[in-house]
Amino acid sequence: MTRRKDNNKPRKSVLPLFPGYISFCGNESAAAGIYKTGRVVSVIAIKHQRRFTEELTQIYQALETGVALEPVTVSYPPGTEVFVVAGPLRGLKGIIARVQDSDRLVLSVNGLGQASMLIDASMVKPVI
Repeated sequence: MTRRKDNNKPRKSVLPLFPGYISFCGNESAAAGIYKTGRVVSVIAIKHQRRFTEELTQIYQALETGVALEPVTVSYPPGTEVFVVAGPLRGLKGIIARVQDSDRLVLSVNGLGQASMLIDASMVKPVI
């Protein structure tokens, strides 16, 4: 939290989880209209919108717990799908990947990329 220079009031800035992307829900004619702003280069169509919404909801829930998320910039081979059964992220579903000698829970958002957070492997159970 920073303070404004003119009146010293607190100011909260929000940074995007996926820089360069915005979410838009609408039909093709509405999407055509957003190009007129001159600020949109392309639209990524999401084929499985329900799954996409569920994945974004998981990311939102993780952010609400205060756990720091960091973008994953490389592609990882498929891992074990797990449920988090303990801790502040309990109830989330993700994929375990071995990164930099530590277990990380990788929450996939297929339409945009992935986000990852450190989590103890003892807090997860495989999805059967």
